[in-house]
Formats: sequence, C-alpha cells, structure tokens
Amino acid sequence: MVIAYETETVPAEAALPPDVPGTPALRDDDEVITGEDALREHLDELRDLMNDWDRFQSDACYIEDDGTIC
Repeated sequence: MVIAYETETVPAEAALPPDVPGTPALRDDDEVITGEDALREHLDELRDLMNDWDRFQSDACYIEDDGTIC
C-alpha cells in the first residue's frame, strides 16, 4: 500500500479555499487538518497505519515488544 498525495501551493496573495482555515494544512479525504501539532499527530497516525498495513501483508508472524505474537 502506498499513500498517494498531491501538493498544492497557494500563492501568498491568493485566498485559501473556503474549507481551509489556515496554514499549514493537510486535506485527507474530507477532513482538513491545520496547525503544526495536529499535522504531526495526523502524520504519526498515517505512519502507524502504514506500519500495520506492511506488517500484516505477508505470511510472517511478528513478536511484539511485550512478547505477544500475532
């Protein structure tokens, strides 16, 4: 699985789209995430999603840090 993205740069003199309250901003489907802390949290969630997706896409079994297995 790959997370696809498009980058849109809005010139400083241009108005932001009506659903984007500020910058920096990330649009994920219908959700708009703004603010550095919220963006970092959302990117962490996407990273965790990708890690889980990659981990469960094979016939391998992993041992977690706490000793549990899949």
